[in-house]
Amino acid sequence: MYDMWGAGYRNSPYHLDAIDMSGTYPEPVYLPFANSKTMDDVVNYPWPSPDDFNYSVIPEQIKRNKSFAIVLGNPGIPDIINGTGVRGRGMGQLLMDIALQNEVGIAIIDRRVNFWYKYLRRGLEAGQGKIDIVHLGEDLGSQKGLLLSPEMFDTFFRPRYQKFFDLAHHYRAKAWLHSCGSTYFLHSRFIEMGLDVLDSVQTEPANMDPEKLKAEFGDKLTYCGMIDTQRLRPCGTVEECRAVARHRIKVIGRGGGYIFCPSHDLQIDAPSKNILAIYEEVTGKKFT
Repeated sequence: MYDMWGAGYRNSPYHLDAIDMSGTYPEPVYLPFANSKTMDDVVNYPWPSPDDFNYSVIPEQIKRNKSFAIVLGNPGIPDIINGTGVRGRGMGQLLMDIALQNEVGIAIIDRRVNFWYKYLRRGLEAGQGKIDIVHLGEDLGSQKGLLLSPEMFDTFFRPRYQKFFDLAHHYRAKAWLHSCGSTYFLHSRFIEMGLDVLDSVQTEPANMDPEKLKAEFGDKLTYCGMIDTQRLRPCGTVEECRAVARHRIKVIGRGGGYIFCPSHDLQIDAPSKNILAIYEEVTGKKFT
């Protein structure tokens, strides 16, 4: 299967022996920009257009879901590192493009960035001020630290993301950014840029202690996540899960600025008893 950018995927099987469960995951196997060498390659590529979408359906969708927060976007927008790198050009090539200011690589990145900006602007216009959140994404961290230097963030990523945050605020929406991994050294920058919510905050990577983040930035930046999916949910006991949930509610949630949420998607290696225990603590209800 192929996405609208031309990236090709194959459903790759996996099996978890410990719990004897299997599934498939769509892995990118064809990268459409891996062999792009010249500006002619960029110009002549069959790029998708913001005109390909029907924005007229948005007012009715908002009306049907008026009891919920209305979200436009997803963590794949504009998602330079994953979208253009992992699924388009190759991760190593993308980072080299940015570091060396390769005009072909930068042109490919900006084609995607500008597409998503126009797409969101059209959606926000159709929403007529009733869209609450603009959801964006960029995986900037690894388990041990940032994937790039703060200086590279400032010179390359910041100006491209600033216009998305400003766009959201222009239409009275909150700017919500997904980023995995250790992003601590960018949080002050996120605040300067006007980011409202950082998702999905992982607690296992370096410098991502919840209490530290809350103390330093919690009055200016809302955190979404902090219910660990790496160790706690798959390997912790039920009581450990309950204790962490209580801590997040009472300590991290004190005074607001926290959205109780898993730090990533629920995976099949998480026992259902652990998941239910966590949500029993936050809801006060008993699940079976």
